[in-house]
Amino acid sequence: MQHDPLAKATPPPLWIFGLTIFSGAFLLFQIQPLIGKYILPWFGGGPGVWTTCLLFFQCMLFAGYAYAHWLSHTFTLSRQVTVHLVLVVLALCMLPITPAESWKPQPGEVAPVQRILMLLLVSVGLPYLVLSSTGPLVQAWFSRAHEGRSPYRLYALSNVGSLLALVSFPFLFEPATTRSQQVVGWSIAGALYLVLYAGLAWQVRKVGQHEGQPVPATVPTAPAAGAGRWLLWLALPACGTMLLMSATNLICQEIAVIPFLWVLPLGLYLVTFIIAFDSPRWYLRPLFAVGFFVAAGASAWALLQGVDLSIGKQIGIYSATLFAGCMVCHGELFRVRPAMGGLTAYFLCIAGGGALGGIFVSLGAPALFATFYWEFHLALVLCAVLGCGVWLAGAYRFGLGAGIQLTLLLAGLTGALTYGLGKHVKGQQAKPVFASRNFYGLLKVTESTSTYEEGNDDQRRIRYLVHGRITHGTQFEDDDVAQRPVSYFSPDSGIGLALDNVGKPKRVGVLGLGVGSVASYAQRGDVYRFYEINPAVEHVAENVFTYLAGGRTRGAKVSVVLGDGRLMLEAEKEPQRFDVLSMDAFSSDSVPVHLLSNEAFKIYEEHLAPTGVIVINITNRYLDLEPVVAKMAVKRDYAIRIVDHNPDGAWLSSTVYVLLTRRSNAGWFDKEEFKGTIAPRKDMPDIPLWTDDYASLFRILR
Repeated sequence: MQHDPLAKATPPPLWIFGLTIFSGAFLLFQIQPLIGKYILPWFGGGPGVWTTCLLFFQCMLFAGYAYAHWLSHTFTLSRQVTVHLVLVVLALCMLPITPAESWKPQPGEVAPVQRILMLLLVSVGLPYLVLSSTGPLVQAWFSRAHEGRSPYRLYALSNVGSLLALVSFPFLFEPATTRSQQVVGWSIAGALYLVLYAGLAWQVRKVGQHEGQPVPATVPTAPAAGAGRWLLWLALPACGTMLLMSATNLICQEIAVIPFLWVLPLGLYLVTFIIAFDSPRWYLRPLFAVGFFVAAGASAWALLQGVDLSIGKQIGIYSATLFAGCMVCHGELFRVRPAMGGLTAYFLCIAGGGALGGIFVSLGAPALFATFYWEFHLALVLCAVLGCGVWLAGAYRFGLGAGIQLTLLLAGLTGALTYGLGKHVKGQQAKPVFASRNFYGLLKVTESTSTYEEGNDDQRRIRYLVHGRITHGTQFEDDDVAQRPVSYFSPDSGIGLALDNVGKPKRVGVLGLGVGSVASYAQRGDVYRFYEINPAVEHVAENVFTYLAGGRTRGAKVSVVLGDGRLMLEAEKEPQRFDVLSMDAFSSDSVPVHLLSNEAFKIYEEHLAPTGVIVINITNRYLDLEPVVAKMAVKRDYAIRIVDHNPDGAWLSSTVYVLLTRRSNAGWFDKEEFKGTIAPRKDMPDIPLWTDDYASLFRILR
């Protein structure tokens, strides 16, 4: 009888396996927010960048698991190590991971998903592939080196490393380091890790060699899993990923596009893996089954409440639902785990299911669901159906009566959940004037009636452009008042004061089109040039609202440049010499940070007339942007005024604008019209100057 060489060799100590898996997982999930934030300014600063990154990482995780499965089932242990060491050396050659500037979108490019995926593949693809193969490959080596020891706790340990990476990035690394330092630091840590990984691999290789005897290609195999089990290995992680990405979309688009909210859902998702895979005793079926239906029912109720429900309650309810649903998916996934011989196939299916869920949410759902994020509803129902299926399969083992009782109970709960979600779907089916969903999010135009003047009961029809839950512009439909500036653009607002007090004719540049409200100030001889990244917004402004057309009718030259405002200004061949340059490029309720960096203001100055004014709308519920702009004013020697406007009238909105002009033009603020403006407040936090290399939203959260 041939002896297994591992039986007589001294295996590497447990702590080396644990350290390798933990540090690999940490780097794997540290790179996700790092590279996502790095390229975020290049593609408009919206949540579509993050969901595209998630899609890439899910697919590359599957590729890493597939590589680990192929390697461990094709070669002897010694040959596995040799092949893998070659890949490690190639990954070292790819460092540092800094994306090339040539990957920035070209002027007029409006569908950046493919560019983002290719950018990530070229920049981080090979290092990420090596890191993603760490978990299944090292666990397979562990099961060979330490027969009889379960490797599943190592999987839980890897998720602890992943969670620590996610939590530490926004609260530790991002506020304390620049973007370049983060990339270089990660690359150095990645190089050290790959050396550690190579050392472990070499020790495993020595273990696999014993007096020249061949090493079996695989460990003894367990009985083959049936089709039902393979289906669960795919469907359960796919459902978990659908919950993760759809909840992230819902939170970011319906609540706020704040990077910290990217980390929250992903962190909860990882916590469920940690709990489920650490030990069978943590996943209590009855507890999490009840918890899921309670949380999912609360989500159905929250969806019906809409914007009437507070931000905190929405985040809490959706997060609890994500946690409970993923606990069901991952808890049941652990219960159907295979014996050691099927380890890499099992993890391959987990990664494959995750990739399928990501592909559906990122690519399939936008094509199927044009008016709302229905994939969240679908993920909840799918989770209920999968959970009920596996629960009932176990219940009938205890007798027909118990099975029937549980069937009726679960059918009633699933039916009630489906009814509540269906009620919300039906309520959203009232056709808006216009609806569009693309990479930049969900856009709707709705109609209602509003009082035109205070103290006057005259009701007028009014249209709203809504992105997520934020209104980005309004317009009365009646011809006699259609060209009157409303919402954020009243004559007494910051933008109104600026436009009314510069010379005539004037040249005006606007970053962020909205419904084109600024064009309501356009007169004969004026030039108004709008920069807009979302083609759906351009379509709405040109075809549903009439501000742009009205400006042209009055004799102004009004044009729209499609693309990111900063990148398009950078690509302009001639200085535009704007008398007013307005920055109003909101993404939901957040300003893209790359428009407020020192490098961005250098570009603005190149296109500003000597007596020109920069106008920035800093109205925001979540971020205190005043310190950012005040710091910039000091750095670039601007005179600065804050216009805090709280108007009366149902059709006007409270706004906070910042007006900046060169110090040599400071006398412009001495006009009577600017008596109500104020200097920046004295109690602002002292924050570092924002640059392309450093910008931290954490320090300016309200």
